[in-house]
Parts: sequence; C-alpha cells; structure tokens
Amino acid sequence: MSYRLFAALPIPDHISEMLKSMQNGLDGAKWRHKENFHLTLNFYGNVEDHTAHDLDAALATINLPPITLRLKDVGQFGGFDPHTLWAGVEANEHILKLASKCKRPTRELKLHTDKHTYIPHVTLAYLKNIPPHIVSEYLQRHAMFETPEFTIDRFALYSSRPGKHQSLYEEEASYPLLE
Repeated sequence: MSYRLFAALPIPDHISEMLKSMQNGLDGAKWRHKENFHLTLNFYGNVEDHTAHDLDAALATINLPPITLRLKDVGQFGGFDPHTLWAGVEANEHILKLASKCKRPTRELKLHTDKHTYIPHVTLAYLKNIPPHIVSEYLQRHAMFETPEFTIDRFALYSSRPGKHQSLYEEEASYPLLE
C-alpha cells in the first residue's frame, strides 16, 4: 500500500479563521476548507508503507525549538495563468531550517524531490480560468493582510487522498518542536 505524504505545520484555529475571512470576492476560486490549511514543509509524493515507516523514523529525529511566525501578504503561483492563491509567511529562517531538515530523508529514501524553490505559504484556493487582472484585483484588496505572531510547537506528517471536491488530509504522525 502507498500513501501520498507531506510534512507540514498545522495552522492554529484562530489564524485559520483569519484566512477563511479572506475567502470571498473571487468567482470561480476553489477555496480550501479551513480544516485543510497547513504550511507545507516538504512534499514526498507516493510512498510505500515500509518506506513511510522509515520516513516517520527520520522525521522523529528532528530536534528544533517551537517556531514563532506571522502570515503576511497574499500572492499567486502561475504568473499570467494563475493557478494557486496563497497567504505568505513573513521571512523566517526557522521555517527554512525545519523545511530543510524535512527534505533530508528524500535522498536516502529515494522519495520525490520538488525542484522548485521553497516558498513557505498557506494555500487559500486553486484557480482555473480566472483572468490575471481579476486575480490581481483580489491581491490588491488583500495586500495589507497580516496575522499576529503565533507559535507552533509541532509539525506533522500528513497523508492526502482525493475527495469528492478537494483532497482529504489525515495527520499520520506528529513531532514536537521542543525548547
């Protein structure tokens, strides 16, 4: 059996509510459910059961302190053909360090490696056939978006499986971020 796995930081409820409040005013957007908000650290792709156990063991060895962060700004991926709308993260070396450590097992376990530059973000919506100028207007309306600082004291390994309208995520394992 294989699992589609990724490591991510869960988003606290009060921050998820702030994100949810921005999910309007863009006809045709496929807004993500509040329960699915997360900050991906590394995507591993389809992982066989025995390799998933090795990945879990590798992630359990990560020893870093809790991370204090702030979500700030909104943006899109896709340039002139926008496909993903997201909330960004204020520059934070601790997230980059954790993401780097979560990526390390990919080489040893021969897992999927993302070739794109890592950009910490929380996906708000997927877009299809929405003109760039309409997306740009949405981004301008929310250009001042910023959350208060919040602290996350754990990260998790999630599985993803297709759902009727959007992917369903399940937390498979949790790893503490300790002082």
